[in-house]
Amino acid sequence: MNYIHSAKTLASEMSSDVLLREQFHRFSNNFQIVAALARQCNREVDALDSASMMKALEERMRALATLHRLLATDVEMRDFARHAGEIARELVRSFGRTDGVILRIDRFWLSERHRFRLALIVNELVTNALKHSLCDSPEGLIEISIHTVDHAVILTVVDSNREALNGKRPLPSSIVVGLAQSIGGVAEVVDQNGYAARVILPRGQQPAQVIEGIWSRSISVQPASVGGSC
Repeated sequence: MNYIHSAKTLASEMSSDVLLREQFHRFSNNFQIVAALARQCNREVDALDSASMMKALEERMRALATLHRLLATDVEMRDFARHAGEIARELVRSFGRTDGVILRIDRFWLSERHRFRLALIVNELVTNALKHSLCDSPEGLIEISIHTVDHAVILTVVDSNREALNGKRPLPSSIVVGLAQSIGGVAEVVDQNGYAARVILPRGQQPAQVIEGIWSRSISVQPASVGGSC
């Protein structure tokens, strides 16, 4: 009995550590955004008036504030598609970008705990796309799909940077891995005509199983079933 109690306590502590690390990671990203804008202000002080730069700073800070409110708010499952879209669009705004966001999300049900972590995972994957994959593109497109297959929920985030992976299998970020594992899921990187991050979560009590990556050089684009481009 003591062993079982200790195991449950350890699992709870590990889950708390994952969320705490994700929070610090998110704060770090936000401070980097503010620092980047401050650097831009310093470089372009002669080209742009201070009022325009302060307005841009205000808009990006407002987007960050809205983003944190969204992540801290629990939503009903019927509203999750809209919720995920708002998170992605506020992230785009916080980066001072105009990338489009496409949603393809099935209707399904997850517990409150799973919904909360799934929203955090969406936040991390979209942040990674903006911060790394699309950083050299003036404007891009981010597609978020969440589909159900048997007893699993499969989240995939892919962007319009279609640079070939050439057979390499990069690892997903440790934050995404930790968040997925905290609710019995797995994270992986697959090739869908370019980098695609995927998280597989269980709909029931059994841990999710890794689904072999899709290694094709073509991807078909279908009309969005839920939501649309921003």
